Amino acid sequence: MSNAESRAFFRQSGWMAFATVAGGVFNLLASMVVFKMPGTQVNTFDTALAALAIFSTPALGMQAAFAAQAAVADDPQSQRALAAMMRSALIWLGLAWALLAALCFIFSNRIAALYDLGDPVFLWIILALILLMLWIPISSGVLQGRQDFLWFGLGTLLNGAGRFIALAAAG
Repeated sequence: MSNAESRAFFRQSGWMAFATVAGGVFNLLASMVVFKMPGTQVNTFDTALAALAIFSTPALGMQAAFAAQAAVADDPQSQRALAAMMRSALIWLGLAWALLAALCFIFSNRIAALYDLGDPVFLWIILALILLMLWIPISSGVLQGRQDFLWFGLGTLLNGAGRFIALAAAG
């Protein structure tokens, strides 16, 4: 490894370490906001976290798969294939989400009562977060596979900051 490559590696790894720690600090601050919420809002937050945890499991695998594909997409033909795979995944996941949203629309009052959401609008907020949870790993995986750590780290940092800001605004 040359001297310039070493500097680039340490600069990128330092940025990723900073982005990860800063995102974690924002997540910690978000948890502190949750602890100060009234009991009904905490129930809603717990429900949202449980739903997101269910959808995050396949999302992490998808991120790894797209990272692996992006890492080997080094010629125009394989880059076009990667772009087609990304479009296909976004469309299919969007359709699956639309089906879930339709079911939630039909049964929104029941679901809100079952999970003690208080207001069915929280269900729609959770559904919007689920869509993000399904789509973000596609672009994150590609950024990771291309080793575009500036944008990958920025996404990590903004994930925690966005969670904190949203909860601070709601609380």
